[in-house]
Amino acid sequence: MSKIRIIDVATLANVSKSTVSQYLNGRFGHMSTQTKERIRDAVETLNYIPNPIARSLKSDKTKTIGVIVRDITGFNTSRILRGIDDFCKKWI
Repeated sequence: MSKIRIIDVATLANVSKSTVSQYLNGRFGHMSTQTKERIRDAVETLNYIPNPIARSLKSDKTKTIGVIVRDITGFNTSRILRGIDDFCKKWI
């Protein structure tokens, strides 16, 4: 099955890609209640999930942390990486 794209949501909701983008980013200023409902229904029907990599290209924020380790197979290394992961998930 192919990935669901923003154009698929727009087509199903009978709106433009730009309108769907505005909806996904919480900018409802010039959007009618019916349009919001159609987009919400299309997102739910298609089970659309925005691509975080594509979003990071637009926002210049990747939400990625780089960790340099000497030996990834070590017991302590895996515990430290797990701790970093657990800590970061608290801030999401």
